[in-house]
This record gives sequence, structure tokens and C-alpha cells, in this order.
Amino acid sequence: MTPDMAPRKSRLRALLDNMETALLQVDAGLRLVYLNPAAEALLERSAARVLGRPVQQLCRPQSEVVCLMREVLRSGRTFTRREYELPLPSGRSEYVNLTVGPLPPEGVLVEVQRLGRHHNIVQDARRQRELDATRNLIRGLAHEVKNPLGGIRGAAQLLEAELADAEQREYTQVIIKEADRLHKLIDRMLGPRRPLQRAPVNLHEVTERVIRLLQAEASDDVRIVRDYDPSIPELSGDVDQLIQAVLNVARNAYEALRPGGGTITFRTRVQRHYTIGTRRHTTVAQLTIHDDGPGIPEALQPQIFFPMVSDKNTGSGIGLPIAQALISAHDGLLKFQSRPGDTTFEFILPFGTAHD
Repeated sequence: MTPDMAPRKSRLRALLDNMETALLQVDAGLRLVYLNPAAEALLERSAARVLGRPVQQLCRPQSEVVCLMREVLRSGRTFTRREYELPLPSGRSEYVNLTVGPLPPEGVLVEVQRLGRHHNIVQDARRQRELDATRNLIRGLAHEVKNPLGGIRGAAQLLEAELADAEQREYTQVIIKEADRLHKLIDRMLGPRRPLQRAPVNLHEVTERVIRLLQAEASDDVRIVRDYDPSIPELSGDVDQLIQAVLNVARNAYEALRPGGGTITFRTRVQRHYTIGTRRHTTVAQLTIHDDGPGIPEALQPQIFFPMVSDKNTGSGIGLPIAQALISAHDGLLKFQSRPGDTTFEFILPFGTAHD
């Protein structure tokens, strides 16, 4: 290698690593030779876990993508598919522009351009604005309600002190207890008010704590599956608040599976070049909680993160708004997709610095 080759190779690697187009290099034996970070994010697999393995381990052996690779090796031609629905290893699919072409001397280069990324960024920013507006509304409502509640409670206490009849004092006790109950409900709607106590956090320690809590109350017909990426580095966060946020979502998944049973899957991955709101993060941690229950009713989905919204008779409608507020306090994002038999909540938590 000539002296100027090393810096040139380094610049080329930096260029590939920062591309938003997913690039995969496959050799003549259909083994993965190279993935750039965008491809790792798309496939939800780190390069360390899949390099050198047959591409058939990531997609069906007879899938169109594999057939195109074989045809490229045979003919040397380039093939392109526009708005192609690409099946992903996680079981979901995504619409992409796909190009499969030869890479001399003997190999295939696959380029995948995600079509939904810009749409997702816009949707995530909209959710963040809705969250901010909802929190401001709750704060204003809490202020307007707490002041009269304090007066009602104080008046009931004064009245109780003046009453000699024990039966009449029972009525004042009802007023006091109901005022206290409403006060606690408002506090729960506001969520934790203490500042974050950030420290290094292992995301898998958070999920394992949540799983242990679930298993203590889960029935035998609910199966819990772990699909972890062990290479995920530590986060900077408040471990107690992260546990609370993940537990709120996981407990909803468990409730959705009763009484018929089913499977809850905890999956962790690293995503690169992820935009949250107006900030682009170099790397983020992705935690998904998936269940195969009946799903969230479609009419309820637009309001699912609003307080007091629940499809359960015994639900308070507080758990998801609190989870979203806790993740937002960590500069992260909580979102979901749901249909019958397939509900996924996705936590996005940044590792390092962000760029506007």
C-alpha cells in the first residue's frame, strides 16, 4: 500500500459510514463482506454479528433479493426495484428503492434507500410537539385544579372540627379523602418531578429488572423472549425512571395478552444517524417491546399517549403518558405501531451528543 493510500482509504470509509443509503457487499458465495452503519440500522444487526455469514440468514433463501444477487453474479447486470417492499429480519417490512449490481472482481453491491425515513422524522417531530403541548396543558390544568382542591379540603377539615355528630363527620371524611385522591391523580398525571439523576446505565439491566417484575405476576401462558445485542454500550440516564418507563409499556403488553396468553419480545439494537425532533444523533439505542396480542383499537391509536385514554375497564390511562414523558426527559422518543397480533413499542435513547 502506497503512503497516500491509507488516508484515502480512511476518507472513503468515513464517507461510507456517514451515508444514509444502506450498502451491503456480498461475495461470490453470497456471504456478507461489508455493511455500512445505515445497513446495520436497516437490518437491525451489527456488522460484528453477521459479517462472513450467508446472506440467506438475513432473508429467505428464495426471496427476490437473493435471486437478484444470483442473477447479478451470473449475468453481470444491474437490477433496480422502485418502491420495493423489503422484508426485514425482525419480521416487519419497509418500502425502499433497491439496486443490486456487480462489484468487481467477484461480488455484489446492494444499495437500499429507505423511503419512509423522511416521513418518520416528520411524524416523530409532530409527536414531540404534541407531547410538549399535552404537558403544558396538564400543568395548567393541575394549577387550576389543585388550588380549589386545597380550599375544599381545608374547608372540610374546619367543618369537621365544628361537628359533634360522628355520623355527620363521616361526610366530611368523604370530602377529604376524595380531595386527596384527586390530588394524587393529578400528581401522577404530571409524572416524576424530581430532576434526572444521570449515571451510566446498562440497558439490559433495565430490561432484566422489568422482566423479573413481570414474571412475578405473569401467568404460565405468557412467554417472554429476549433478543439482545450484547454490543450496546452504556447510556447516560436515570435508571429508576427508565425502569418505570419500560415497565409501564411492558405491563400494558402483559395485560393485552390476558387471559389467552402469548409472547412478549424484548429486542435491543443500535441505530446510527437517527433524527429526534430537530436533532440528529450519531448513535442511539433502540429497545422494542413486541406482543402478539389483539392490538390497540385503531380509533384509539391517535390518542394513546394522552392522559386518561385507555381501552381497559380497569386502566387509568396514565402509564403511557408517563412513560413518554420520562423518555422525553432523556432526550429520547417513544413510538408504536399496532395491528391485531402485532404491537410494537419502540424506545429510542441517544448515546452521545446531538447536532441541530
